[in-house]
Amino acid sequence: MSTRSDIPAIRWSIKWKLIAIITILIVFLVATLTFMQVSSQKRIMERELNNRIVLMKENLIERGKSFIINLAQQVENDIASFNFSGAIDVVKKSVSNNREIQYAMLMDATGKVIVHTQKPDLVQTAVTGVRDREALKQKKLTVLNYHENNETGVEIVQPIQISTEPWGVLRLVYNLALLENEIELFRRQIREEINMMIYQSIVTAAGILGICLVIVFFLSTRISKPLRYLTEYARKLSKGDFSIPADSPRRSKDEVGVLSETFFKMSSDLRDSYKKREEYSKTLEDKVAERTVELKKALIDTAEARDRIDGIVKSVADGLVVTDIDNRVVLMNRTAEDLLGVRLNEVIDQPIALAIQDEIIRDGIRFTLEKKQSGYEFDFALPGNEPKHPRIMCARTSVIYDREARQAGIVIIIHDVTHEREVDRMKTEFISTVAHELRTPLTSILGFTKIIKKRFAEAVLPKCNIADKQINKATAQISEDLDIIIVENQRLTSLINDVLDIAKMEAGKTEWKMEPLRVPDIVERAVSSMSAIINQKGLTLIKDMGSDQPEVFGDRDRLIQVIINLLSNAVKFTHYGSITCRAHKLDSEIKISVIDTGIGLSEEDRPKVFEKFKQIGDTLTDKPPGTGLGLSICKHIVEYHGGKIWVESALGTGSTFSFTLPIHYTNDMLSNGALKDSL
Repeated sequence: MSTRSDIPAIRWSIKWKLIAIITILIVFLVATLTFMQVSSQKRIMERELNNRIVLMKENLIERGKSFIINLAQQVENDIASFNFSGAIDVVKKSVSNNREIQYAMLMDATGKVIVHTQKPDLVQTAVTGVRDREALKQKKLTVLNYHENNETGVEIVQPIQISTEPWGVLRLVYNLALLENEIELFRRQIREEINMMIYQSIVTAAGILGICLVIVFFLSTRISKPLRYLTEYARKLSKGDFSIPADSPRRSKDEVGVLSETFFKMSSDLRDSYKKREEYSKTLEDKVAERTVELKKALIDTAEARDRIDGIVKSVADGLVVTDIDNRVVLMNRTAEDLLGVRLNEVIDQPIALAIQDEIIRDGIRFTLEKKQSGYEFDFALPGNEPKHPRIMCARTSVIYDREARQAGIVIIIHDVTHEREVDRMKTEFISTVAHELRTPLTSILGFTKIIKKRFAEAVLPKCNIADKQINKATAQISEDLDIIIVENQRLTSLINDVLDIAKMEAGKTEWKMEPLRVPDIVERAVSSMSAIINQKGLTLIKDMGSDQPEVFGDRDRLIQVIINLLSNAVKFTHYGSITCRAHKLDSEIKISVIDTGIGLSEEDRPKVFEKFKQIGDTLTDKPPGTGLGLSICKHIVEYHGGKIWVESALGTGSTFSFTLPIHYTNDMLSNGALKDSL
């Protein structure tokens, strides 16, 4: 039996830890209670002082009002009897007997001083100070507060009237210096009382702390003594000594006593377990051997299943690449190795950026991870037998989910679509040639039809007998047929223009006018063009433009065309609700979205909406008006600008068409006047 001699010694016993912790808590509690009591008493005293100050000031003002009313009556009587000397003597005598009044002043209506108890030199002079003018304006008993020359006081003004006619004013000025001295005396008394309370609280707290320390010391000794016994026995137990000491503390019925009983029982069980371990060790090797055989069989079954999966993967004619959630290569079949020019054993567990050099594939995987949406398709070129004729590959990405529905990685299927793209190119060239040849006769037809309609309205209709029902019906039918010819000619001309536009884009012959521009400006232009149509259909148009959007580099007219096409599609498929045009900055690009509350798209229709001449719906009943080229043209324009376009939708919940434009552009883009196609 192994023993251990490196058990650390006890440095801080539980006893002293309890004493320290409880002492700190008691000190904190006593200090907190003392602080709360002193603070409460201080607030009560300060509130009482403030109430007393207010009451003293109100009493002073009330005494002043009563005093000035009585004095004003005496002055009015003396002035009414033309006894001005008597009025002056009454004012001076009254003020001299009242210590609270700083001075009194009697003025007539013109501002001339009749009596001034503090400044006799102002008598018989007209005063024009701010306070003097304010006093003359008063029509009734008024109390005015003032603060000047570092003095604060109260002025009581009583108008003097003789036979109901205003004669002047009587002013009594009270200096609040005496009142402030009394207030300061009260404050000193409060501070002395607070200091005495703090001293008494400290003495009381010290006494309580001493008593608590004695109690804590006694209790901690009672608690720690059994624990010391258990510690010593644990040391013996670690060295293989299972003998229980005779003085073991097992009599108490508290938690420590229960712990002791449990600990000694555990030591007995441990002694028994050592015996049983010897018995178990005899059969352990047999069980290990049995599990080893089962594990080998499971490994063989796993290898066979892996070989079957490898055989299936290798037999797939298309290229297959699998990455994990961190964009590291997990699996790649032989077809993908040959197409991409790498070997799985060279790039396994490496980031896709190092394993695959083609930037378009890396961007497609990153886009799928960000959107968490399967079914994203993109084309990229590989060298062919001839340098001028590269092989066109179509890659489709799908998200892998584990058993808990968490995103686990990406599967990329690579299919050779060189033949399909060549046939598509030939079809586009043929349609472009036919459309180009049809443009001139269609223009002539449209022009002559408009001339015929004008001549018919100006020369033929006036000479027809409108009263004849057959002639009236025939002329109306002719006018209606001419309108149909014009409308259908315009629709066919629009189709030809769209075909020629997409043919030029695919052939790289489109002239791009690249320049720095602001996204809110092009959105505003597009929305202004479509607002009348949207309002006519009764839909609500919402604009959501993020702030501080940087400039992008692009063709203004082409980008406006993209937004108009997306808004037009939203109007076609939305019968009620709203259409939202939103633009926000995302890292190194700007995302523009057109959101509608229309009929939405099914999952199988979403990948088809950007194909040429594809329109969703029943072609015989509910096919909307259009050429089926608008979204395909949008895709070419956005991808030429280095962005991506996609749709998020479900049946009955509306659709969200979004595309991105890169924010950062290099000097080469500015000098060349164009952006290279990112796909």
